[in-house]
Amino acid sequence: MQMIDSHCHLADKTTFPDIDAVLSTAAENGVHTVLTIGCAQADWLAVQQMAVKYASVFGALGIHPEEIENTPDFQRELEQALSAPKIIGVGETGLDFYYSPDTKSAQERGFRQHLELCAELNKPVVVHTREAEKETVAVLQQAYKERPFSGV
Repeated sequence: MQMIDSHCHLADKTTFPDIDAVLSTAAENGVHTVLTIGCAQADWLAVQQMAVKYASVFGALGIHPEEIENTPDFQRELEQALSAPKIIGVGETGLDFYYSPDTKSAQERGFRQHLELCAELNKPVVVHTREAEKETVAVLQQAYKERPFSGV
């Protein structure tokens, strides 16, 4: 059996201090490919480096909805970061009103910017949503009508 882990956070050194051991254990258990997510600018380089170092690792880069208000001008840097080898997705991104419903407009703006990059670069979006399911679907539907994209 061959499995793919489509969403993990290997750049989190607290949770995953030994990437070699994590990937070895994954392979022993039938997981032969992983998509690790860099959802903060501080994680992007680590994700890019892991994707180059390990044959089984691919990456997705973006800004988590809870962080988007702190990084309003991320789009150009993200576009450059997404061009790195084996970076195959955009995100995670989306809407998360659980802790900060007051940042709704910033989150929606950031989500739309991520979706524009998905369409422009032909890379799928990795969506995060919490306490904002209807709003997330509405943004996805509107953005898709304007310019189709794919995602998970």
